[in-house]
Amino acid sequence: MQDLIATLQVNAPRAVFLNVMPALPTIVTAAALNAGHPNQLAAVLLAGLVGALIGDLVQYWCGRRFGRRILALVCKISFSPDFCVARPRPC
Repeated sequence: MQDLIATLQVNAPRAVFLNVMPALPTIVTAAALNAGHPNQLAAVLLAGLVGALIGDLVQYWCGRRFGRRILALVCKISFSPDFCVARPRPC
């Protein structure tokens, strides 16, 4: 677990990028279905971008503000508390 934490601390942007990629098929499908309507195509792509930014910013803010409490709660209800983060600390 410590290796994972160390890796995420060093490679956080890559991890976030790879984690966001599963939303791509929805955007591609919507774009393909609206290919005949250029104005709607731009709106679909813009909606995907704005939605991803808002969702990610809210989650980032919650992690910065409540991250320690959330990790403590997850560790309390975890089936395997051995894998819990011992003491989260700010970067």
